[in-house]
Amino acid sequence: MSHCCRWLPPRTMPAVYDPSTVHVVDIYQPYVVDHVHHTHTQYRYHEMVQHRHHYPNTVSQTCDAAQSNVQCGCPAPDPCGKKC
Repeated sequence: MSHCCRWLPPRTMPAVYDPSTVHVVDIYQPYVVDHVHHTHTQYRYHEMVQHRHHYPNTVSQTCDAAQSNVQCGCPAPDPCGKKC
């Protein structure tokens, strides 16, 4: 058995239209508008009087000591018979 391959002539199909590709070209026209901003400088001198207040201070230190006696029960019996 022999195998033979044949090509048929091409058939024309309807055209497929892809969306258009858009190329954008920006064109700019520059315009120059001059703006004149006038300035004026005025120097004003002011005298300032500074009042300086001083408050000298001295420091002293004291140290207090306190003591207390706490009875935690009855002391040992007094040989003289005194009770707590």
